Parts: sequence; C-alpha cells; structure tokens
Amino acid sequence: MESGFEMNVPTIVINSRRHHAFISSRNIWPPNIRHQLLKIFAVDCDAPMAKAAGAATLAVSNVIGSSITREADYTVYTHAGPEIAVASTKAYTAQVVLLAVLAIHFAELLGLGAGVAADLKADLLELPALIEETLKCAPQVKAFADKIHRETDVFFIGRGSD
Repeated sequence: MESGFEMNVPTIVINSRRHHAFISSRNIWPPNIRHQLLKIFAVDCDAPMAKAAGAATLAVSNVIGSSITREADYTVYTHAGPEIAVASTKAYTAQVVLLAVLAIHFAELLGLGAGVAADLKADLLELPALIEETLKCAPQVKAFADKIHRETDVFFIGRGSD
C-alpha cells in the first residue's frame, strides 16, 4: 500500500489542531520552494500512522507531556504560556513562527532558496519590534471595542489564509 511518505525524506506530521498554523506558515514561501517543502509535511495525519509508514515524527506542542508528544519521535515545545481558551492566539502565533523556522531550516538543508531563507530570517527577527509597534495601538483598539461590545452580530473580514 502506498503510504505517501518518501523514505529518507524528513517528515513533519501536522494534525488538525495545527493545520491552520501550517497553512499560514506555508504561505510565506514562493510556490517553487513551497512545492519542495510540502514533501516534508504530512497534513491531517497522526503520529502512529506516520510511524507505521516508516516516517520519523516531530511534535509541535505548547503543553509538556501532551499525548502528541508521547506519540512522536521528537518534540519541539513552543512555550507560549498557559492556554486559557481552546483557540489560543499566542499558541497559534508561536506555532506559525516555529513552522516558519522549521521550513527555513529544511530549505537550507535541501539547498532551496537561500536568498528567500535569509530574507525570512531577517523578517522573523523584526517581529518583536513590530509587535511593540502594534501594542501602541491598544488605546484605539479599546475605543473601538467600547463602541461595538454590545453588538450581537459582528463580521470580521480578512484576506488570505488568516
């Protein structure tokens, strides 16, 4: 039976909880590089299934000792802090950044897009300053929240995968 996993190619298993973080992180790559990197990631698969097909598995988790970390061969913890809500923004953001860093790493290992990888590293290093700049908008965000907090229906319209 065809497993979908290539032997001697690293595989990162993405399960449904991390699927949206994966979609966001993969979109930072130009299509020609993305095509090569997508051979590394297995989406909507669990660790036992990937391991049964002969793939080494890497878990990305914010919670030490979670079930996925016990099932995977390797684990990287995001350490984003306690998750108060199921859809934790900080855990999601940490996963997007970590998956981007992993993609840079594998692109370098596979000799793909060195210039793109260098640009993405520079962009990632700018994130703390950009976050600080964004946090300066807190008074405007609070003023807007004060205007709409009693509304029963609010639609937020975005563009792209997020």
